[in-house]
Amino acid sequence: LVWSPLSNFLLYGKTANVAAAKRAGVSISLAPDWAPSGSKSVLGELKVADLANKHQLKNLFTDRELADMVTRNPAKAMGWSAHAGQISAGHVADLLVIDDRAADAYRNLIEAIEENVRLVTVRGEILYGDDALVRGVRGNEGIEQAASFGAKRPKAMAPNCPGSGLPPMSLAETRDRLQAGLNMDAGFLAKQGSPARISQELARCPGAPASVSTSLGSDDAKRFLSCRFALPYEKTVLSPLTVNEDPDFMPRLMANPNLPPYMKSLPDYYRQH
Repeated sequence: LVWSPLSNFLLYGKTANVAAAKRAGVSISLAPDWAPSGSKSVLGELKVADLANKHQLKNLFTDRELADMVTRNPAKAMGWSAHAGQISAGHVADLLVIDDRAADAYRNLIEAIEENVRLVTVRGEILYGDDALVRGVRGNEGIEQAASFGAKRPKAMAPNCPGSGLPPMSLAETRDRLQAGLNMDAGFLAKQGSPARISQELARCPGAPASVSTSLGSDDAKRFLSCRFALPYEKTVLSPLTVNEDPDFMPRLMANPNLPPYMKSLPDYYRQH
């Protein structure tokens, strides 16, 4: 079972019955679902799960079990247990190094926020972390500074993973390409059918004008998606990658009427810093 409590609460007002899943011996992994209704990262989703565990589940899970949901259990679900999911001889060195703030290692992980991330390694390659640490090991070649990722300490990253076979691409270019993919245009509509048929479907949408032109543009593409998939008719903008970069993230969450009252303390994890 992949548990995404924040998205569940925001969309439906309740989450999966993880208590029944645990009783049945189901392995539970934790993930933030998707950008429109999920956490920014697994670190954020850990905090949502921690609050649900304390207030709704009456401490059903230990801190260790919550940590397993983002390490051992996902590796097991993917069939990668022999290679990933734990720090052990023979396993790949996919490691997260965070500030030492709590006496218990698992509680330390649950309470860690973005600025507490000191290093991230994949197969032993340092790809992200505090600017001074990353450059101290890797030098400056292929490294980008990402100051806004850390509220107090500047961060750096290596956006191009060794051995991927992909052409080098900066973080800024990656963001631009993703945003371009989210921009609906007439080319999108051209793949959905003839202009006459699309116009007929648009004319049947709630609130549509009495007649729709067969000269279709980007606004029509957005309206088409909104109607066909019951999505809000709004401009699609790529979300900032971190909470530090997105000042509207927490206020937007707190304003959602589906959020349980105890989730109002979610910002407290970030205020502690």
